[in-house]
Amino acid sequence: MRKMLCFILLVMCSSSWVQSQSEEDFERVNEEAFNAAQAVMREKYAPYYWAAFVLVR
Repeated sequence: MRKMLCFILLVMCSSSWVQSQSEEDFERVNEEAFNAAQAVMREKYAPYYWAAFVLVR
């Protein structure tokens, strides 16, 4: 279960990033994509499975 949820988080973050890649500020776009993916995961799954992931700059 944890591997599947990690994959889902990664896919959601990547797809959000690709959709907004044309924007000017690379770091801001990455942070927004990661935060959006976390928000979706927060609504659906317990933090135990996904909260260990952090965005490293």
